[in-house]
Amino acid sequence: MRSVPGRPRDPDAAGRRRQRRGVLDDARRTVERALLVTEAAEELANAAQAVLLAAEAGRADLDSPDLGALRSALARYRKLRGL
Repeated sequence: MRSVPGRPRDPDAAGRRRQRRGVLDDARRTVERALLVTEAAEELANAAQAVLLAAEAGRADLDSPDLGALRSALARYRKLRGL
């Protein structure tokens, strides 16, 4: 920040910049976390859809890859949501 002639230096300016930067960093982290949760929810929905389609086709099996993917997606979603 430049000094303006005839204007005293503001010793609190650096503190305000740090505080503002902290607020922006918090907002960025919140948005990034929300994006991760959204991606996990989408993955969970896709895995659930695959299991439902397999069940409708009569291919429901407890050891199926679709069910494994659903379990994995659910675990990831729960972890990100803190459940």
